[in-house]
Amino acid sequence: MAMDDRIEGWHMLLRVLGRLDGKSLAAAASVSRLWSQVASQEELWKDLCLAKWPSLDSQAGVSVVNEAGSYRQLYALRYQAQRGCLGHIKPWLSMDDLIFLVDVTAVAEEVVCSFIRRGSELCPVFVCDEIFRFLATLREEEQGKAAVGAFREKKGLKVSWAVMVKGSQRVFQVMDSKSAGKTMMGNACINFSESLPDHPGCAPGFSQHVAEVDLRFSVREDGNLVTSEVCLGIMNTLTWRYFSQGEALRYLQHAFF
Repeated sequence: MAMDDRIEGWHMLLRVLGRLDGKSLAAAASVSRLWSQVASQEELWKDLCLAKWPSLDSQAGVSVVNEAGSYRQLYALRYQAQRGCLGHIKPWLSMDDLIFLVDVTAVAEEVVCSFIRRGSELCPVFVCDEIFRFLATLREEEQGKAAVGAFREKKGLKVSWAVMVKGSQRVFQVMDSKSAGKTMMGNACINFSESLPDHPGCAPGFSQHVAEVDLRFSVREDGNLVTSEVCLGIMNTLTWRYFSQGEALRYLQHAFF
């Protein structure tokens, strides 16, 4: 493709994305690398911010944007604030306070995998360990004995993910999914996602975000396909990034207390 055509395509996409609202623009950024680059342009987020909050069109408003880091970041912060989120207030609940309970069953309640982990025992997926996305490597006794067909058909799989506070009788059900998962990584992984439940302790709006559970498979020596790893996380559907640990802990804190 000629350089002129690429430039024209860029500007055409910029004009199209400029007609979207903030939530749709954030979603568009996940389509491809090119869309992500275009959807991240400050001019798009500046137009959205000034249209929504005219007070930013001033010298004081410029100072506010500089404090936030960018128009895009300011839009995300104010969007969350309008939905009752607690911003950057440090949660008093910690990962060490949590116990994760995950059970996946197939047809006729046949166990696919089942395990319990303390939050401090989970391994961060990303180098930045402040992201709420963790990996649990399963021991043999946790892997279950579900038939290969159950994985390939993805029918009848039920995923339950609950969190308990250590030393209490409080349990919160993060996911209870009975829908078919999405095959990823060439049938080596099945992804399950479900909207986060709203609860009385937190303002409405969290149902727009999703809890994710990935099942990762390996083949045992006897030829059986088993779940070897399980990945857990919570996705922010406004910015299409995973929750930070602080955001997730604040959400769970309100769910419990």
